[in-house]
Amino acid sequence: MNSEVTKGIIYRVIKYSDRSAICFGYTEQRGRLKFFVSNAFGKNRSIQKILPAEIRYVYKDNTDLHKITAIEYLTEYSFFQTETPLYLRLNLIFEIIEDLFPLGSNLDELWRYLISLNRENYIKGVSYILFYILETSGIINRRVCIFCGAEMEKYSFICERCEYLNVDGELKRFVKALEDRGSFKKFFMKDDSYIINLIFDILKKHQIFPKSLKLIKDLNI
Repeated sequence: MNSEVTKGIIYRVIKYSDRSAICFGYTEQRGRLKFFVSNAFGKNRSIQKILPAEIRYVYKDNTDLHKITAIEYLTEYSFFQTETPLYLRLNLIFEIIEDLFPLGSNLDELWRYLISLNRENYIKGVSYILFYILETSGIINRRVCIFCGAEMEKYSFICERCEYLNVDGELKRFVKALEDRGSFKKFFMKDDSYIINLIFDILKKHQIFPKSLKLIKDLNI
């Protein structure tokens, strides 16, 4: 049993009693964790969702439930909560992670990608993160076409047939840029509706239906 400090984001809160809660978060040091919080509700509540924070907690080796003892929010990231399109997309990211990865899973680059999001780049940034998560989980593979499922010899997300016959131009440009980090850095993206639709189709094949994804589609934001 050790006291630890890490940066992290609480993404789900379940009421346990009048004041306490069970929370799920993603942390820089240990990835996806479950916490007990004794002062989660009421006038001086300590827990807010989807806001990066420095979290002090007691890590217990013999259980998957760890206790938060203090939390200090990084207020420079308050736009994670106030920018509704971003807030919904962050919820989507964590819903997918919860479906695909067990507690204790730590995706090597995820925290760095999350903390680099800002008001100007989040449309492109979230799209990149979604593909990163799906590729890390094995749901998509750069040797299998994400559109028709054909196996390929080349290292790509899209086969030659789909590339030339079936794929929407914006989506094609995104996928091709995604295959080269240098190209992706220069890639301009102001709309992610085609990515949202593609992610919906991919997850549907695996019987995964995140509520945030449906809400983003229904509200068209």
